[in-house]
Amino acid sequence: MKFILQSVSCLLVLPAFTFALTAHWLEPNTESIYTVQQECADYLRLTDEAVQQLTGFGYADTPGVRELTHCILVALNAWGDDNLPKTHVIKNFFLPAESDSCYENRTQECLDKSVKSLSPHDILGRAYHSFRCYYYHYGHIVEEEQFVPFRDFTLHQFIAESFAIENISKDELQKISDGDFFDVKKFPNIVFTYAVRAGFYDPESGPIIDRIYTQFGLPEIVSENTRNCVCAVRQQHFGEPTRTYELFKQCFANILPTPDLLRSVAQGLLESSPSEATCNVCGATTSAPHYGYGSSSVTCSVCDKSNEIIHTKLPPRYNIKY
Repeated sequence: MKFILQSVSCLLVLPAFTFALTAHWLEPNTESIYTVQQECADYLRLTDEAVQQLTGFGYADTPGVRELTHCILVALNAWGDDNLPKTHVIKNFFLPAESDSCYENRTQECLDKSVKSLSPHDILGRAYHSFRCYYYHYGHIVEEEQFVPFRDFTLHQFIAESFAIENISKDELQKISDGDFFDVKKFPNIVFTYAVRAGFYDPESGPIIDRIYTQFGLPEIVSENTRNCVCAVRQQHFGEPTRTYELFKQCFANILPTPDLLRSVAQGLLESSPSEATCNVCGATTSAPHYGYGSSSVTCSVCDKSNEIIHTKLPPRYNIKY
């Protein structure tokens, strides 16, 4: 069925303050096949006339069409590292007829026959035939823009920025790296900031289940158990960030790869962070009282006098690359 940006809806009377946040949540990237097709035409240096010729006969099998369809799938993040289409992503861009109950079976049979039989090294061939399987067997192309899942490095960036926004300490970062999330006092704030910043959570209506599913592709996300869990938690908790935290803890922590992402980002930040600043304390060297991310100078007050930091030049607090 057509992809819909759908939140789990529960019949609740919510406090007014939860609605004030809605306008500030990040709207993720959305694209349509046609807009991405035009982008790919630009990348491949194809004129409008050339694109019309390539696509005007139902994406007939030509070298140009193969390059174009491969580019479309990559740009939509609908092409996997196994050189097969991401079913949970690509299906959002095709709409089956309401009377058609066999579109999924036909599409899968086409993929098994014409795609999986090709060499994994025939990337353009696999991409082209994958696109055609959906184009001819799943349904017609959806004209409206659909959610395009984030790349891993973007999710890492959202998490790192959430750590920075909440200004967590090095000790808290170490606890997250060790997997001791729930021992971190600011962890509810981190979960809320990340979920809203990534556009997976609407403070008014709750987690956007279909978008989360498109991002991670795990069937448990759209299961009845998960939806019931979300409704139950939202009926028990009204204030933020507690509500988002409890949703994560009770409904999603054991399903999503988010805990692993949190650990990975925290570990990377710790490995890339500078050594602690030190100061001269009455002739001895000791750690400065604060972990000086981004500080150009810090002063230690000891022995009734101020001592300059020995290591004063530090890089930005969150300076990790993925």
